[in-house]
Amino acid sequence: MDLNAEGDVGIAIWGRGTCFCNRAGNSSFWVFSRANGKYKMLLKTDGIHSFGFLRTKIKGIRDLVVWSHDSAFRSPASLYHFDGESYQSACGWEEQSAVEDSEGNQAILKSPKIVGDTRPSNSTPV
Repeated sequence: MDLNAEGDVGIAIWGRGTCFCNRAGNSSFWVFSRANGKYKMLLKTDGIHSFGFLRTKIKGIRDLVVWSHDSAFRSPASLYHFDGESYQSACGWEEQSAVEDSEGNQAILKSPKIVGDTRPSNSTPV
């Protein structure tokens, strides 16, 4: 993958199978960059269900969004920025696709509802 839109190579590794994933389908996730023929780990985190690199960049490296799967109706997400050495969590939010009333009845939303910073800090700085 192109980490900076200028041809610099990077690798995103998304763990699969029982060794790397939990029952909800969230997996271990790593991002490496390559410089001078060597790879450097930029991020190691767990509990990732999906991810995407953005066009926006900090210090020349693309921003990264990761999502986790909490339930059929909740997906916590985190935005990561590159600080010059590794990816650091910049902010987080939760995408809810259903709401519950005071009686416990759920209603599915037409589009996800975004709620404030609710993510756990589970990243290991490199």
